[in-house]
Amino acid sequence: MVATMAKETKKPSRDIPIGLVGSMSMITIGMSWAKYLVSICALKGMTTSLLVGSMGQARYTTRIVRSHMIPPFFALVHPKIGTHMNATLLTTLCSSIIALFSSLDVLSSVFSISTLFIFMLMVVVLLVRSYYSWESNGKSELARILICLFVIVGSSDVRAALWHSRILGWIDYTVACGLCLVLGTLGMSLLPKQRAPKVWGVPLVPWLPSLFVSTNLLL
Repeated sequence: MVATMAKETKKPSRDIPIGLVGSMSMITIGMSWAKYLVSICALKGMTTSLLVGSMGQARYTTRIVRSHMIPPFFALVHPKIGTHMNATLLTTLCSSIIALFSSLDVLSSVFSISTLFIFMLMVVVLLVRSYYSWESNGKSELARILICLFVIVGSSDVRAALWHSRILGWIDYTVACGLCLVLGTLGMSLLPKQRAPKVWGVPLVPWLPSLFVSTNLLL
């Protein structure tokens, strides 16, 4: 949600890293006494999460509207309060209807999987934008990028499947799939970059994004 609300911050280059590192640090410390505090605040926390989730989903919906995939009515901004009210109502009503007729265990699984999948796609888009430009590159450059992405995603999928099947030991499939992952990432790193971040960006491209894709698919 911190990343989704980047357009609302005054200084994204400063505020977004602080928000991401700060929030992730607070939830990964592992203090046993904190579980009681979390339990007490769970109700308020869920309400806040639903509210912020609706705001974030409205942003996603607005981007989809601007891609001409749904009617432009849902991208209108309210003249007084300055928010995407129609997009917020659309996502909130649809989510409420689905939640009303679905069980909690199914919803939690779908939410986790979809979140990981969306984050993986964001990283894939980052790689494509970094190494491909529609104005200056041709089909051959696009083919090379797609081959590298296929190797990265494919090796990550195979590693996740082998982990679940328990056919091989973790050393065997880590070495085999890890080698394919490294080769795919190395091939992409040899391609010329077409875009560089103007203010701040992801470090160690494409190595860190490749690791991110592999980790998300494994989870």
